This record gives sequence, structure tokens and C-alpha cells, in this order.
Amino acid sequence: MMEALVSKQIISDEQGTSHILHYLLVSEQIPAGHFFFEEYGVKIEDVGCDSACIYPITHSRTRIENLLSGLIRHTVTPATLPDVVEDWAKENHLPQPKLQQVAKAQ
Repeated sequence: MMEALVSKQIISDEQGTSHILHYLLVSEQIPAGHFFFEEYGVKIEDVGCDSACIYPITHSRTRIENLLSGLIRHTVTPATLPDVVEDWAKENHLPQPKLQQVAKAQ
């Protein structure tokens, strides 16, 4: 599995504490006979705190890039990532991510 940093955002929480958020594209090539296809997911790291990763989400590079753009634009955090992806999947008529696809580390 590969991870590629897409964006870095610095935000402040309600107490004024700064957080550095890394938004990453997660991908993996899956063999299918003589061909390969890509599975994509997303990961958000709050540097020095926690992270959340949801993989796989889609096979569409365009869809995952659109999702990542929205996550970055709205400065989604690791804590809210599962709910945001669940809502996004519903809006895009995609299967819902399963809880075991969500990994948090502290």
C-alpha cells in the first residue's frame, strides 16, 4: 500500500492550540488476472496526535481526488473523517465504509 501526501494544513482548535493536518491519498494496485486496478482511500494525520485512515473507498481516481479536495477545503480532522466519508459515500451512491476499515492511532 502506498501513501502520498496531498496537502498540509495548519488549524487552531477552540482552545487556540495549533494542529498540523496531513491529508494523504492511499492506494494499492490489485491484480485481476493479467491486469491491475487501483483501490483508493484517504488518511488524515494530526501530527503528534492521532490519525484516521479509511481504505478502500473507491476504484475511481476522480472520485477520490474530489473527496480529498473536500476534506482539505473543510479541514476535516481524523476524528470526523469516518462520518464525513460515510455521508460522502451516501451522496455518491457508493457502498458504506465498514468500521473495520477505519484505523485510529494515538
